[in-house]
Amino acid sequence: MSQKFSLSTFLKDREFLLFLGLFILLFSFLIGRVIYVPLVYDEIHTKWVYMIEFNPLPYMGYVDANNHFLNSFLGGVFYRLFDSDANWVFRLGSLLSFPIYFWSVFGFRSFFDQKYAFRLFAALFLFTIFILEYFGLARGYGMSIAFLMLALQQTFQFVKKPCVYRSLIILIAWLLAIAANLTLLPFAMFGLVYIATYSAIKRKILASIIPLLGFGPILYFLKYSFHLRDIGKLYYGGQEGFFENTVHSITNYTWGVTNGYADFFLGFTFLFIIVYTWIQWGTKRHWFNPKILFAILLLLAVLNIVFQNILLGINFPEDRSALYLLVFFFGALAFFIDFVQLKSTAWVLSTIPIVFFFFQMNFTHSIFWFYEHFDSRLLTEMNSEVQGIPPSTGGRFWSMDNELTRTSDIPGKVMQDVKFPQDSILDYIVTHEDLLPKEILPLYKVKFEDNISGLKLFERNHFLNRKKVAENEREYDLKDEYVNLLDFEQKSPVFVRVSGYLENMNIHRNPIIVVSADNREKNENLYYTAYNLVESLPIDENGRIYFDITFGVNSLSESNGLLVYHWNKKKFQVQGKVKVEIYEVTE
Repeated sequence: MSQKFSLSTFLKDREFLLFLGLFILLFSFLIGRVIYVPLVYDEIHTKWVYMIEFNPLPYMGYVDANNHFLNSFLGGVFYRLFDSDANWVFRLGSLLSFPIYFWSVFGFRSFFDQKYAFRLFAALFLFTIFILEYFGLARGYGMSIAFLMLALQQTFQFVKKPCVYRSLIILIAWLLAIAANLTLLPFAMFGLVYIATYSAIKRKILASIIPLLGFGPILYFLKYSFHLRDIGKLYYGGQEGFFENTVHSITNYTWGVTNGYADFFLGFTFLFIIVYTWIQWGTKRHWFNPKILFAILLLLAVLNIVFQNILLGINFPEDRSALYLLVFFFGALAFFIDFVQLKSTAWVLSTIPIVFFFFQMNFTHSIFWFYEHFDSRLLTEMNSEVQGIPPSTGGRFWSMDNELTRTSDIPGKVMQDVKFPQDSILDYIVTHEDLLPKEILPLYKVKFEDNISGLKLFERNHFLNRKKVAENEREYDLKDEYVNLLDFEQKSPVFVRVSGYLENMNIHRNPIIVVSADNREKNENLYYTAYNLVESLPIDENGRIYFDITFGVNSLSESNGLLVYHWNKKKFQVQGKVKVEIYEVTE
């Protein structure tokens, strides 16, 4: 009877039904983005280095802040579970954390006195696309915010009615939040101490002990964080200032503003909320009123950022690495409006994220990483051959082109880095115009522009003539780490064509074609480009990978030794046939 009554109550709750419909729509929107939005660089790097290779834990694989442990772990598990490397497989962990986030947000409803304040709270959290998009990307930010909201919502419930199982849920939620994003460490420590202290005051002994169990893992993660700092991996952000780096990077992607008026409004609102909170609750020592928890966390977040910079020299965080600041600000603002009963203000503010949502929503590209969008025509508009060989190409070394050629029938392109005027021998360059050396621009014309990212395909005004001066073909079946393919004494600019096939390939093998130019008299490397075949080209049904690529190498020294080799990084048994041809530039 009670279960039937409970179901009937939910069905009569119009607001619940409204939110259920909203959940279905937003979840469907995210599913669409998970399927159709191409991977961005950070996802591609995470996929290959931490998921496919399965290095999800601290100190495993390439040690970097880019390894969001929970995200890497779930992506690796789902990849093996579904035996698929489709984009949605690696993003599934983020997508599945969205229901936790959504219903945690809805769970705050009973703590608002005014319905319009809760609806503002919901609008801010559920329609701010800068937050939402991380539930459709293979990054840890969405998961961390989901478990952060769960921990806070359960903290509200715990203060209302302390019990052991809520204490356990809060502990697990905080640990999962920091496993997804280490930047939440200070707030997890505060949240667990908050629960332990409140439990002790209420004489809930077991409930007070459970949160303290989290400090074992927290100390481990803290040690790892300092290790990242010591090896220079806490590089994201800047030293310009709190507003310049942190605030502007958030407001730009949330509301499209970075000016002094926004700074003044946000600064004034922040101070007003903190002062009001202190006057109303701090002076009365009502620190365990959960309604002021967001304001306390907001103040803690700002102080944490400023003092970490002053004392430890850590960069001011930017955009997604400071996403928690937006969460605390939204929560503090909504509860402040609930306290002071600003109904009209609530309705006006509620419309802002909804309007921005409909302007920003898409199924084509990332909101934050829009500049990484890589239209296939940036590759297909190139000539398939220049004077009988594949064109030499350069541009940003960001991997989106490799992912595109790996999952389609578009021929692979090396896309070597373009830094110097000497790189002007290349037939095509794909990059943003302001990144090209000024000396190169007059030699090229724009053939195509990506209207989302602004990336341009530059074609050389006049292709350089080329003449074959050397070649070598090698067939091999061995386990050597390095397989020399051609050693050439280079004295002028050349194009290096490498073609052939490798057999018995799979996604876990890592064959790399390397072209390296050195001044051998000075033992100085002048040029180095590595092309990962498995990460850039499809493997056919017979386990073969075919390639036909061209490198452009200028002459950077009078004494220049050019070496082309196959780097068998994992020392697998490799079989194949590779041909290397050297073409001298003859103008």
